[in-house]
Amino acid sequence: LRRMLAVAQWRRGRLLIAQRTLRHVLTLAPDDIEGLRMQGWLALELGNKALAVEAVRALVTRLPGDSPAQIQAAFIFTRAELIAEAQGWAERAVAHAPDSAEAWRALSEVRLRQRRLADAELAVKAALRLAPDHVDALRQMGWVMLSADRPAQAQLAFLRAVECKPDNPAPRLELAEAQSRTGNFAAALAGVDALLE
Repeated sequence: LRRMLAVAQWRRGRLLIAQRTLRHVLTLAPDDIEGLRMQGWLALELGNKALAVEAVRALVTRLPGDSPAQIQAAFIFTRAELIAEAQGWAERAVAHAPDSAEAWRALSEVRLRQRRLADAELAVKAALRLAPDHVDALRQMGWVMLSADRPAQAQLAFLRAVECKPDNPAPRLELAEAQSRTGNFAAALAGVDALLE
């Protein structure tokens, strides 16, 4: 029940209160798997990388063969700049769930951080073969293309993400970034202005 309360608090944007509720849940039930999953993502969203890492380490200790836990570990370790650990978990996730677009996206994120751009592109292409309208994979493709100094291709990926999820402001801002890198400042500014309306 308290975990459901934490979910409701999180959805309403009451992140610190949700975190406090989750701490209480995990104090009473330290093996609450869903509570650990939530704690990792919520801590990451709040910028508390140490707590996110602690939660995901507890999660993968309890569920070492669980693909969603492996994927979460890959993303959290990547954002915490623990790239060697992130790589291990991303590779495990792909090995355990080769039909998971999220696993391939996690591997692409790790490869991007490693500056292995060709490998990052291959991994995100695998994700998009499995789920062509996966907004986060499309956004990942955009960032891989920007990192590879291919802003025109990045624009296409971000534009597709905007088409798939027009109410999400993140791909719109990323599209504006790609447009500015191609010198299309008018389109970039118009896109940002539209978000402010």
